[in-house]
Amino acid sequence: PLSRFYMQRLESMQSTYGSGQIAFRGISCNDQDSIEDLVRFRDELKLSFPLIKDRDQAIARQFAATRNPHVYVVDQEERIQYQGRIDD
Repeated sequence: PLSRFYMQRLESMQSTYGSGQIAFRGISCNDQDSIEDLVRFRDELKLSFPLIKDRDQAIARQFAATRNPHVYVVDQEERIQYQGRIDD
């Protein structure tokens, strides 16, 4: 999956910026991914940020996600400061 390609980049960003006031979360809204699949994926890629299963796509709808992976920078008041691709 395309998201696999970006996970190491996100992990690197987590290592650089993940302390203090910046938190990283991975959210999966794919129906075919089970919790066990996400745990294996996280462990295989040695990710230090949590992966969240969005079972009913409520989070994806809330943020109007249009691609996978889709990145959001959200401030402490839950206002979107950036959304789009990882490389933009």
